[in-house]
Amino acid sequence: SPDMKKIRTDEMLDTLHNTANISDFLKKHEVHFVQQDFARCLAAFTEKKGLVREHVIRRADIDRTYGHQIYEGRRRPSRDKVIQLAFGLELDESEVRELLIAAGYMPLYPKISRDAILIFCIVHKKSINDANHLLDREGLSLLGKG
Repeated sequence: SPDMKKIRTDEMLDTLHNTANISDFLKKHEVHFVQQDFARCLAAFTEKKGLVREHVIRRADIDRTYGHQIYEGRRRPSRDKVIQLAFGLELDESEVRELLIAAGYMPLYPKISRDAILIFCIVHKKSINDANHLLDREGLSLLGKG
């Protein structure tokens, strides 16, 4: 259907500026909102990597029920949960960036020490436990612990 085609952000913003009814706008553009984009992106990476949801969720160290709700687009994960899923999917740096943006978050930024450690772990294919060990050593907040 034509509603499924990607709409540019500036087009959507223009429509929003000229809308009289926010409910109609939300209904008409619901397919373009980040949450649905994220669920689709997550499913696509899972399929591309030949993985099973259940294993990704377990490897990401995310509660099983919550993980399935994220996959179904019923829950919006925090930035850290998205990063945990990236570890569960064993994504590379550019894929992590794509997943974070799809979720509506800023990509990992090397000038932030915590993000730098996470980038290091992703580039060097470390586990989420390795990442948490390095974060803990630097006195930074851990992934999935809070």
